[in-house]
Amino acid sequence: MPKEQLSTKLKPDEIERLKKLLEDMNCISSGLSDHEIFRAKVRDSQIIVYKSGVVVYHQDVMPIISSSLLEDEAVEVGSDEAGKGEIEGPIVVAAVVLDGNARRELRTMGLMESKSIPKKRLFIMRNLIKSKCISLDLEVIEPEEFLSSWKRGNLNDLLVEWHKKAIIKVTKEVRVDRIIIDAFDRTKILSAVEPIAKEIGASLVVEERADENYPTVAAASILARATRDDLIKEGHTERKWRL
Repeated sequence: MPKEQLSTKLKPDEIERLKKLLEDMNCISSGLSDHEIFRAKVRDSQIIVYKSGVVVYHQDVMPIISSSLLEDEAVEVGSDEAGKGEIEGPIVVAAVVLDGNARRELRTMGLMESKSIPKKRLFIMRNLIKSKCISLDLEVIEPEEFLSSWKRGNLNDLLVEWHKKAIIKVTKEVRVDRIIIDAFDRTKILSAVEPIAKEIGASLVVEERADENYPTVAAASILARATRDDLIKEGHTERKWRL
């Protein structure tokens, strides 16, 4: 039976840490293409590290990957959405709270932002995130509700309010150190969420491609996409955009 192949994204210092671990095991070699930094063979399993930061590996070398990960102990909230650009079906906004141990475990198990995960793996990761998280919230905006609120040019205003609502819910009874959101509209997000962060004593990170660079936002993207996919299968396919 073929071994299961996983992938996650490493930071530069984690790549160096992994490289040192593999060098100490005397199993590292040069990459075989311009896209690779290095690769290694551990017994009959492979680890390949790409210049993008993505590492691809077989399941039985997960302990080595875990040893290379550098996560602090901060409790983070990440939020992301799915479906905003689709003609049909709901928009789902997810917020999730993860501590350092959960982030490390989920990354070892193959946590990536939702667009980089095969569909069959998406729902496995969704269940793992639910089992590891401290708190989560899902805001489902059906097309009828969307159409009653939407006016041309105000989509980002609505998205900010839905993210804000989800973040307030997950931080109500949980101590949080960081809030991280993808910067779809930095100014509006800061205006709406910065007061919440200050009130609970959390730092606020608003960055483009946050789902690619922060595991907690990647986890939120998986929750949002998997929930939306479930709803589409159940027949929630009404149009939300009037063309």
